[in-house]
Amino acid sequence: FVPQFTLDAGLIFEKQGKFLQTLTPRMFYAYSPYRNQDTHPNFDSATASVSYDQLFSPYRFYGHDRLEDNNFTSLGLSYSLFDDIGLERIKASVGQSFYFDDRRVTLDGTTDELNTESHTGPIVSLSSQLSQHYRVSANSAWMANGDNAQRDVQIYYMGDQGNIYSAGYFYRKEITNRQDKYDQFVASFIQPIHTNWRIMGHAQYDMDNNVAREYLLGVNY
Repeated sequence: FVPQFTLDAGLIFEKQGKFLQTLTPRMFYAYSPYRNQDTHPNFDSATASVSYDQLFSPYRFYGHDRLEDNNFTSLGLSYSLFDDIGLERIKASVGQSFYFDDRRVTLDGTTDELNTESHTGPIVSLSSQLSQHYRVSANSAWMANGDNAQRDVQIYYMGDQGNIYSAGYFYRKEITNRQDKYDQFVASFIQPIHTNWRIMGHAQYDMDNNVAREYLLGVNY
């Protein structure tokens, strides 16, 4: 049993003119005490991926085989610009976490030097609704030492009939005990074909090894 305390606070500033602009500073704090779990089995938990949204989560692991110890705060700032029909033409966010204690809970009980760092690197997220049908997004995260940990760029098409097409490029740096290297192109689609029927597909292509890692083709009713 590990108690957990979180505090999430923010403000929204708006400026109305030809376009609506918003500025949203946000502060998040999380605390939970350390409990030794080195003798507990780990069946399927993994370390959470780095992202802007992850800055404001108290959970460092996917799964419940480990209960994290926390004492950190995250600061973030988001800016949005909406046009006269409500499309979010620009959304830009930047944030960073600051740690007040080392993180002692790990997946396998070994020491992880990243858990002794006092802060993360900056994390940046950008997106734009180019039109009612097209949207693009890009994300990038840096480590405390300045190395780029991961980045991605994606483009989406959303049709009037519920059809969705997307393609993107994803890169992740190999970080021991955190994440494997990942350098892939990804594409997917959902296409209505008749009344309540849809077909959907997904593919991943590994750039490092020049091989397709995954294909998915399905029918949905």
